[in-house]
Amino acid sequence: MLNDHPVIENMMRTGYPNLIAQPEHAGIDYFSNEILSGDSIAEDREQQETILTEHLDGYLQGQYGFVFANSQHSSKDCYNDEIEVNDSVVFDPIKGKVVLKESLEHYLEVNYGFRFTIAD
Repeated sequence: MLNDHPVIENMMRTGYPNLIAQPEHAGIDYFSNEILSGDSIAEDREQQETILTEHLDGYLQGQYGFVFANSQHSSKDCYNDEIEVNDSVVFDPIKGKVVLKESLEHYLEVNYGFRFTIAD
């Protein structure tokens, strides 16, 4: 008689591994991506949309017309922070403001009512 592979025999004795370790489904984002428990998300409360933060730039470009670029010259952003050549910046055409990419979450919270959190 042929024996099953040891992994199959173990699964038959103990059940499927990692079934409990799988993150729980926490919803679907604006782009129809699955949100899992523990994922970093942005909530656009004005539009009642949820976005995985890894897709936030695309959402802001499509919904608000934001432009992401590297600065071409030194200047200051809307918070009066120094912008150096080649810094990552974001232009908000609705409010006519430039912000350093590293300050974008705070800018969205203050100016657009976004909320940044971890999915549960």
